[in-house]
Amino acid sequence: MAGRTALLVPVPEAEAIVGDLRARHDPSATVGVPAHVTALFPFLPGDEIDETVERSLRDLFGAQPPFAYRFASVGRFAHNVHLMPESGAQFSRLTAALAARWPDHLPYEGVFDVVIPHLTAADQVDPDTADAISDELERRLAESGPVIGRAHELWLVREGTQGHWSTVAHFALGAAS
Repeated sequence: MAGRTALLVPVPEAEAIVGDLRARHDPSATVGVPAHVTALFPFLPGDEIDETVERSLRDLFGAQPPFAYRFASVGRFAHNVHLMPESGAQFSRLTAALAARWPDHLPYEGVFDVVIPHLTAADQVDPDTADAISDELERRLAESGPVIGRAHELWLVREGTQGHWSTVAHFALGAAS
């Protein structure tokens, strides 16, 4: 398994609100990455993921309970518009557990002192575009209500040679053996 990898919490309930925005304004959406909260990116290079690593991931995530989430507000970073979970603590616990297990693979390569859980609707956009997208996302949330769901698994995704990402493994939360 070659290429970059990531561990994601899929949030399929968000697609109705952010799907078309992501298709237009988030480069990851056009290469196969679903609506999600990132637990760890980058993870190990694809050729380093073997049965031992997958077993470690199964054990780590199996010891973490499934949890409910609710995205009810819009947030912004410099060139990013996103949905914010009401409580990011559960997502942060997953990231912390991964960073503790693989300390040489810090989230976002250690660029950020604090990793803020979020679900990207638009990325790498200029400020004027970000303002309009933020307003649109706020309107959509007001009309449809918050995104509510339950995290019950994480996905290991891998970037292929053509830049397209695919899901290569699923790991259940709370499935400790």
